[in-house]
Amino acid sequence: MRSEAWTPFSLFFIIGFILMMCLLLLIDRFFIIWFKQKSVWIVEIVLIILVLIYVFKESTLF
Repeated sequence: MRSEAWTPFSLFFIIGFILMMCLLLLIDRFFIIWFKQKSVWIVEIVLIILVLIYVFKESTLF
C-alpha cells in the first residue's frame, strides 16, 4: 500500500538535494576564481532558497 504522506526521506527530495549540492559545488569550483568567497556564499544561499521555493510551489504533496 502506497502512502501519499510526505516524509523527510522522500526519494524526490533526496535526489533533488543531491543534484542541488552537485550544482553548487560546480559553481564553487568555477566562480571562486573570479569572485570573493563571501560573494559566492551569498549566491549559493540565494540559489538554495530559490530552488526550495520552486520545489514547494510545484509540489503536489503540500
